[in-house]
Amino acid sequence: MEHRGVQASLWARGACAAIVILLLLLVPGPAQAQGPGTWEEYSGNPIIGPTADADGLYPSILYDPSATPFGGHGETSHFKMWHNMNLQYRISDDGMSWTKVGDMLDSTITGLPAGRVSHPLVEYYAGGFSGRNDGTNPSGSTMYYRLWFWHTGYLYTVASTHYAESPDGKAWYNVQPLQNGAVPIVTGVYGDWNRGSYGPCDVLYNPGASNSGTDWTFRLYYDGTTGGDEAIGLGFSADGVTWTGCDADNDGDADEVMNGTYVLGDWDYNYASRATVWREGPGDYRMWYSAGPWEMRQGVGYATSPDGLTWTRDAGNPIFHKTDTGYPWRQNWCYTPMVLRAGNLWLMWYSGEGGDGQCLGLAYASAGLPSPLVEIGKSVHPAEIAVDEESLFTIAATNASLDTVDDVVVTDRIDASLEIVNVQATKGSISITGQLVTVDIGVMDPDETVEIAIRVLATEPGLIENVATVTAPRVEANSEAVLTVTAVATEEEFVPEAGSLMLLASGLVSMMGFASMRRRTTR
Repeated sequence: MEHRGVQASLWARGACAAIVILLLLLVPGPAQAQGPGTWEEYSGNPIIGPTADADGLYPSILYDPSATPFGGHGETSHFKMWHNMNLQYRISDDGMSWTKVGDMLDSTITGLPAGRVSHPLVEYYAGGFSGRNDGTNPSGSTMYYRLWFWHTGYLYTVASTHYAESPDGKAWYNVQPLQNGAVPIVTGVYGDWNRGSYGPCDVLYNPGASNSGTDWTFRLYYDGTTGGDEAIGLGFSADGVTWTGCDADNDGDADEVMNGTYVLGDWDYNYASRATVWREGPGDYRMWYSAGPWEMRQGVGYATSPDGLTWTRDAGNPIFHKTDTGYPWRQNWCYTPMVLRAGNLWLMWYSGEGGDGQCLGLAYASAGLPSPLVEIGKSVHPAEIAVDEESLFTIAATNASLDTVDDVVVTDRIDASLEIVNVQATKGSISITGQLVTVDIGVMDPDETVEIAIRVLATEPGLIENVATVTAPRVEANSEAVLTVTAVATEEEFVPEAGSLMLLASGLVSMMGFASMRRRTTR
């Protein structure tokens, strides 16, 4: 699923985001100044490991602060994590304390090839989708999760990455290898940067895409390897299974979008791999990636892009490195960052190893106000009306992201001096309570616009301010559109007195007699 952010004039964080913020700020570790904001490591790191049943590597984490997380599809926790060998699955309500639900070894996780699942990437789709009903363990039932993972039985074929679907994040169906499209994402050819692959990095989702050029339903950032060096490539797909590589120079070969600098002495000399890619808004892509010389387990770097294709490294890289002093739990390995926005914080989970076993740590940085996700606009016609005349408020809520947004609600409290005549919406259920109009839109696709028309009648004069608000709890959107309308008093009508009415009637009778006389004399 496309990672996302939202701009808000008022910011409404979910309850568990507030818990995370509180706990982290109570126990900050030393600051690292690279990337967006200043990163602070949680002083209680590591939060997982080293233990025999928790390796803490390659975390894939989902976050939903809503009252019913993930729509009740699977465990109702605010955070869910799948990680490394045998697809261990854990849940949490604060992002720090994790409870193991199970893994493939104890058969809690079903439908996947035993002993062959590693480097998982799981995404959630709020609107659900029909299962492919093909591959291993086929099913056409409604699914809510997609999984891409490295199948450890392969390396130098596109089947090194497999795909699966699930209704709850535990039982997996339609398991199958990826396929190459017009431009292979994995070639198997000796010497190619993408001869083989160690699996997925991240996937962005755009269900409204044209599936042409670089505008596709799915974007896959994936590991490519010569068998030595590693780099990050980009593939496009309409269905999540068949992928064609990004070929910006039109030479028929897939291109790297992030690789080593190949400058001797650089911390990311010839390896760049497992990354989180986040689309913060139009023209604003962020990447946190693993890198190093001769292996990619040495540190975490940060890069930005206007289009998700061309990336610029941050001058302050690396954010974290295994040589940082005071962190023995990651003094040998420091890599595989998983980054999410939670309220006004960036949260990063990342892997380490210090000689005692593989672990998972947590860090955070201020995120500030994010870019728009659900935008709202409002117009009124006419803007000046007379008392007892009607005016029409038109509200437009637009999903400005490349992601599906769920639980979208628009509210508009109409001033008491305006009488609500009727309300119509192009999507969603409408309710009116007193002067409060609520439209529960539900799920919005990328670039989808929902229009709401509220017709009102002015009952008294004055300058009236009207505020419409859009909220989306799953992404914590809360933004407003404000406008004013002026209601003016009608001009006083002339009301003649009784004597005037008698004179008027007498005059009309006289005129009628005159007209009758004229008709008779002109025959």
